[in-house]
Amino acid sequence: MFPCKEKANFSTHTITLSKISIQLKEYIEISYKDSPKFRRFFVLVASSGEYLDISEFKTEKGRAIQFSKEWSFDGAPAEFQINIKLFCLKLRCKDKSIKKQKACTTFPLFYEDPLIREYVEKRVMESSFQLCAETTLNINNINQRIHRLTSRPDVYSNLGDNIKFHLTIK
Repeated sequence: MFPCKEKANFSTHTITLSKISIQLKEYIEISYKDSPKFRRFFVLVASSGEYLDISEFKTEKGRAIQFSKEWSFDGAPAEFQINIKLFCLKLRCKDKSIKKQKACTTFPLFYEDPLIREYVEKRVMESSFQLCAETTLNINNINQRIHRLTSRPDVYSNLGDNIKFHLTIK
């Protein structure tokens, strides 16, 4: 006979994530007189297990990008993980006169071709949304209001190092 193993913790909880704010390094003021060459839009994706949800779109304005959406993760185990990813869409503002048409930007994609069982390269169009920051929250973040953010300055360089949030468990 085999020794008994400890019973797994099958209790589940409802985790609520809200009041997400990502500080900007520099204050951004948008005015219609001094229209910027580019405008950026941000969307936040939160996922845990098989659950994935997307926030509303936000623009860079003021000292922070603030999201009003509230995420509820029902049936989350005690050892939950919530992955948070911030994506950025950079759009060129309308020019008064369009003089040149640019070619589509492409980048190499490497994948394994199942027919020949080799890795091949294919040029594909660049994705519009690009990952610019991410972090993972867990049970240790319940009493915290701030957490380290891993950003990608090559995509968007004005993000601060931390994410502010409100995380509760029931």
